[in-house]
Amino acid sequence: MTTTFETFAAIVEAFGCRCTTVLLHHEDDAERLFSSDHTFVSPTGRKRFADAPAMAQMKAQQAPQKFEGLAQIKPMFKEWEKLAETGYLCLVNLPIFDEHGTLQGQANLALHEGALDGSDLDELNKEAQKLAPLLSAARAAL
Repeated sequence: MTTTFETFAAIVEAFGCRCTTVLLHHEDDAERLFSSDHTFVSPTGRKRFADAPAMAQMKAQQAPQKFEGLAQIKPMFKEWEKLAETGYLCLVNLPIFDEHGTLQGQANLALHEGALDGSDLDELNKEAQKLAPLLSAARAAL
């Protein structure tokens, strides 16, 4: 079942998510395809994995990543000061795989610290997988 970026953003908002972004992975960088809050994160742009430790870690491990609290966020996100100012100190990166199990990209969530437990993370990861056809379509359009 496919979902839209907007539907996914509405679903994760129920968990207290402040901003959702969706990225399409390329060899050396990731391209932002969607941002639910343009005042927080631009809806477009690219970021190199070499400049984004959290993205690189998620890509390497191909598993959901959760960074909670300033001690975990500071070494992983160059924009940690902006994140600290907002109070959204729970950042989640969810891998998105195609039907063959190949990593296509990721969904990123910004929430308040303590907003998620283990079962929430599992549920959000399942929802993120519904974005796979959208990432495949974006890749095909390149």
